[in-house]
Amino acid sequence: MYDLAAEKALRRRHLLERQRAMAPELLTAAAAAVAARLLACDAYLAGKRIMGYLAFDSEMTIDAFLAAALAAGKEVYVPAIEGKGQMRAARLFSLEQKNLNVDRYGIRCVPSPKDFCPPAALDLIVVPGLAFTKEGGRLGRGAGYYDRFLQKATKAFKLGLCHSSFLEKSLPLEEHDVFLDGVLTEKSFFLKGRALQSEG
Repeated sequence: MYDLAAEKALRRRHLLERQRAMAPELLTAAAAAVAARLLACDAYLAGKRIMGYLAFDSEMTIDAFLAAALAAGKEVYVPAIEGKGQMRAARLFSLEQKNLNVDRYGIRCVPSPKDFCPPAALDLIVVPGLAFTKEGGRLGRGAGYYDRFLQKATKAFKLGLCHSSFLEKSLPLEEHDVFLDGVLTEKSFFLKGRALQSEG
């Protein structure tokens, strides 16, 4: 009998090992290309309330994108885990280390008191993940924070980010796994599976 949960756990482990084994110079170059592509996205240019994330472990950093969004006068938000596993969008005012805390997982976070934005009021949500499909499927780290949060973000354009080598043909997904509107890599931009930009 096929065990979907076991398959997801196995894929996560292998993907995380691959992600952590990537050469730092490759990740740095990809992050710079992705930041430039993000800043040119219609959803970013037209949006007022932008949610990103503060990268940790082997996640692709988007600090350059967040800094540019702050400088452009956008309202920028990042995840904050509150209570029993509830993710909320907390406003980010600065990326300076002195203005950030580190949570129990070792992730940079906004200190209290926090200004929160309801998910339904966000215009763009940039979503990390271990791997994605061109159609917007996503495999995260398994806690389910994003799936629960994204279900409430009814108007936001939901955009997944990854290095092109983590764009998979298929992923073990369940009914509660939220599909994204687009997926962006350092080489390509896919909108519901259709390539809008591609190079190399």
